[in-house]
Amino acid sequence: MDSYFTDEKAAKVENIFLEFLKSFRLDANSREPLYESEIEAMNQTSPNTMFIDFSHVMRFNDVLQKAISDEY
Repeated sequence: MDSYFTDEKAAKVENIFLEFLKSFRLDANSREPLYESEIEAMNQTSPNTMFIDFSHVMRFNDVLQKAISDEY
């Protein structure tokens, strides 16, 4: 029987980060999430780096900003 270890904290942080990328807006009147165009560009060119304004992460979710600060 195969078994594997799942890092639940890492999975939670990953899910919150993906939600951040898909939904963060600078203000409520923004039509498109701020990072959506960058995600689309990455899908087409396959780069491995994306620049994120950490102040946006801080505004979005305390758990995410703490995890990034503490772990990465």
